[in-house]
Amino acid sequence: FDIRQTAAGLISTQISANGTASDGIVSTDSNVFTAINGTNAVLTVVYNGTAQTVTHYVNGSVTSSTTTGTIPTSMTEADTHFCIGAIFNASGDAATLSNQRYIAVAVYSDVHTAAQVAYNSAIIKKGYKL
Repeated sequence: FDIRQTAAGLISTQISANGTASDGIVSTDSNVFTAINGTNAVLTVVYNGTAQTVTHYVNGSVTSSTTTGTIPTSMTEADTHFCIGAIFNASGDAATLSNQRYIAVAVYSDVHTAAQVAYNSAIIKKGYKL
């Protein structure tokens, strides 16, 4: 599981069933972070293995995206890397690091609805005065 901003400014999420393969890659269709450049934003990524979907939200609003490959129904816990802001190479090392700053990161074990994402985003923005 890898979340990063591409050189083109897109938000990209890569999902791998075994921690090494690039099974499914979901990228936003627009350069969302250039559009809000100079401001803080709440990025939320929701992975739903049952529905085989990944949804990106910025400040609680869903962004349009494009999927390449197939989103796996599950990820192997023992072999799966979890990465925010870096890209893993073939050896499993973080090869490319992002220069983004992160104020808060939260990971949930359940799939959040759009209403839950909007609510959580509003709380985070208010709590961190974003």
